[in-house]
Amino acid sequence: MKPDDAAFRAWLAEPAHAAAFGQVCDAWYDMDQLADAPELAAMRREALARTGGAPPARALVGRRRAMTGLVACLGAGAAYTLLKPAEVQAATFTTARGERRTVRLEDGSELLLDARSSVTVRHYRSRRVAEIQHGRAMFSIAADRERPFHAFARQCCFSPADGAGSFSVDLGPDWTQLFVVTGSVLAHPSRDGDRPAGRDVRLHAREAMRIVGNGSATRRSGLDPAVELGWRQGRLAFKDETLAAMAARINDYAPVPIMIADAKTAALRLSGTFDAEDSLAFASAVSSYFGVDVKRTGGAVILGSVLPPQEGHRPGTI
Repeated sequence: MKPDDAAFRAWLAEPAHAAAFGQVCDAWYDMDQLADAPELAAMRREALARTGGAPPARALVGRRRAMTGLVACLGAGAAYTLLKPAEVQAATFTTARGERRTVRLEDGSELLLDARSSVTVRHYRSRRVAEIQHGRAMFSIAADRERPFHAFARQCCFSPADGAGSFSVDLGPDWTQLFVVTGSVLAHPSRDGDRPAGRDVRLHAREAMRIVGNGSATRRSGLDPAVELGWRQGRLAFKDETLAAMAARINDYAPVPIMIADAKTAALRLSGTFDAEDSLAFASAVSSYFGVDVKRTGGAVILGSVLPPQEGHRPGTI
């Protein structure tokens, strides 16, 4: 590999750089579509006439030189107008603590954000893209054969297999989870800018896949949408989660936050369904189940150390 190639690959490894490179590729796609446009041809003729030049009989130039020449002839403003990515819509949607928000997109799709979530949506001429930066969101995607839909979360990409369908994406502390509500979804383990990459896995309705940071994935089937999507009504379902992860999610809703002062307590695992806004009830349940010391001070609920286990007290589901 040449030094320049190695440097480029290192630069491309950064998600923001990869996304920018994808936008440049889109710009070249648009230029290919405009190559024979009468307006562009007229501008070239005008530029050549203005400089007194004449087109060569045959020109073999690289794209980098072609771009430089275009900017020189047309000026930076006109070149930017022609080269910028063809975005129909670009917007970021966010929610605050305890807030859920429904957004109707221009293509007829619908986006539902959970509390403390952030999603950026971009509609290009050739595809539709959403980037989940934080939290959780549910997508109900309208069919558009000309513009496939891709939802990105960290290094993962999720796309409706048939162009339409509904699914949710959840960003955990060190994992990304997909749940398919209707239709089928293709889960890609990696991305190339804002395009899917790698071999995909097809998931069907009522299936979920959790992908952890090292790329390993677990798949579950036959799930109940009422449980998996209970967050839409303020009910949070957990499956073998640490108390630290559960407290962080409840803190997205509850006016009284939960703090965990003991590392062993934070690492305890539990399954169950809880009221998203009732941190006191959650702390009480954890205390009675695990024997954790609980205090309320400074406007927060503090989970302390684990007290000696009582006889017959076993972990399980609350």
